[in-house]
Formats: sequence, C-alpha cells, structure tokens
Amino acid sequence: MGYFSAACRSQYDRKLLFFGRPFFFAQPGIAIKLYPCAVVMHPVLDLLLALVRRYDVRSDTVERVRVTMPTQSALPLVYQRPKNGLQAKFSLPFAVAIALADRAAGLHQFTDHKVKDSRIADLMKRTNLIVAKNNTSGPTAVRIIMKDGTTYYGTTAKMHSGSAVSRSEIEEKFRQCARNQLTPPAIRRLLRYLGSIEDLKSVTRITQLLRATCV
Repeated sequence: MGYFSAACRSQYDRKLLFFGRPFFFAQPGIAIKLYPCAVVMHPVLDLLLALVRRYDVRSDTVERVRVTMPTQSALPLVYQRPKNGLQAKFSLPFAVAIALADRAAGLHQFTDHKVKDSRIADLMKRTNLIVAKNNTSGPTAVRIIMKDGTTYYGTTAKMHSGSAVSRSEIEEKFRQCARNQLTPPAIRRLLRYLGSIEDLKSVTRITQLLRATCV
C-alpha cells in the first residue's frame, strides 16, 4: 500500500524527502529497541526500572506513580486501559505497571495474558500520565510515591539505553525474539556464530541453522 499511504494518508511534501548531508546513519548511529513498545516510552522504562532496582521497590508497596511527559512524547500513548497486547504497546499505565510488577519490559510482558492480570490492572489504576503542555520536547519526569510516604524521583536522559546496550542485553533481546521459532541449542549456536561473524570463512553454518528451524 505504500509507506506514506499507511503512515500519513498520503499527506506529505515531496520537496522534504531527502537524506541530506552528511549521511546520518553513522552518527549518531542506530539504536536497538530493548522494549517492544512505542519508542517514546523507552527513556521512561529505562528510568523507572533503574529506580525500581536501585531502591528495591516492590509493586505492592507503591501508592501511585506520576509520569509528567512532554506533549510530543505523549501523542502515541493513546490507550489508558489497553484491551490486548498490541494496545499495551501504546499504553503508559501498562508499561509502568509491568515494569513495577515484573522488573522487566520485554516480549514476555507485552501480552494479552498480562493485560488481563488483575495485579497489572490495579497498578495501571495507580498510574497517572500528566501531559506538560508547556513542554513540547524536553525530558520526562517519573515520581514513585510509596504507601509509607517515601518518594523516588528522576528525569529521563536525552538518549535511551538502546543507543549503548551491552552484549548481554542484545543477546537477551535475540533470545526473546527467537524463542518461538528456534530451539535453545540453536539459539546458543547462532549467538556464538553471530558474535564472531567477521571471522567466519562462510555463513553456511548460520543459514543451515535457520533453514532447519524454518522447515
């Protein structure tokens, strides 16, 4: 159907469609999406998970979470109470809830099953998204208010962690994406081959593994 037809109903200006100079892929580089949700939530999840781990926040001790987000960032977050895993990818309350409950935000979390979890539903009710109308593109602020009155607060970094991920994080993302198609031994072998692909004389071993699992 065409990218511009799908993305903006064919409302675009051809004069603006150019890459420009210098070619921009090398700098600032390509980021890896660690979380399977709208990218505007990635910095929020980075910060929220860091606060949860740093202060050992347990979800059952949280009274409320307030997220103050710029107007531009909040635009894709259209589902306050998602009904399925797809809608959950565009729901800030859901993302906050699974980060608090599971201390993770991967493919295991953004599912229909999690959306129907009563514990997640309760945490979503405790999450408030505040759109800062006087802030169009600045950082997002996260405030976790505990039942005992303690508050944990932080603001998001300019770049989300996907721009500087560790090898272990990349491998874990690969496992999550591959687990429904590849066996655990195949995943381990593929990671070993891919980790040293520049030293391989042939990619035959890699393609054999992929063919065997796709049959």
